[in-house]
Amino acid sequence: MFSSKKILSTVTILGILSVVGLVFYSFSLTTDKIDYNRDVKPIINKKCISCHGGVKKQGGFSFLFEEEAKAQLKSGAFAIIPFKPNQSEIITRITSTDEDERMPYKHDALSKAEIKIFTDWIKQGAKWGIHWSYIPVKSPEIPAEKSPWINNDIDRYILKKLKSENVNTSDQASPPVPVSYTHLDVYKRQAIASIECTEGVTSSAICKVLLT
Repeated sequence: MFSSKKILSTVTILGILSVVGLVFYSFSLTTDKIDYNRDVKPIINKKCISCHGGVKKQGGFSFLFEEEAKAQLKSGAFAIIPFKPNQSEIITRITSTDEDERMPYKHDALSKAEIKIFTDWIKQGAKWGIHWSYIPVKSPEIPAEKSPWINNDIDRYILKKLKSENVNTSDQASPPVPVSYTHLDVYKRQAIASIECTEGVTSSAICKVLLT
């Protein structure tokens, strides 16, 4: 028989583990994965790099290289501390209500969405990213979709997307159908051109053909 103390201890541990699991689960649901090149760098290039990159390093801080961005500042603080946005000076500055302290200095404040991107990025580890041109080219994984509808590998991507959207493929059209669509498209373009020629300049060679 188990003693009441052991049972209580087991229940307590299970309860703690459940709470921790729920915290991590809710975090994964509410926080999208932030990509430096896609999400963070565009903000830096637009609103930060003019004062914190290259020749200009206001406050001894630069976004130009990862080592500089994560180095200690002249003040002794760190602008970016991976996994710790609340201790990162950059978050303190971009959320400050004091115009003399808030960054970007003497410019419009970052939007709530931009602040969230920086905060989530640091919370997720502030993983840096190299320029896309330095990333080795890799062959993508081709979807393993199978269907008589598929004629090439591009069709496999299309079919996979259609399935994810619960959309069925269409049967191949009979030869007269695309010919009919082509005829309608050409006729429509001729009609539009005719109107433009009638209302506008009529001296061009194409207008003379259409108006005869």
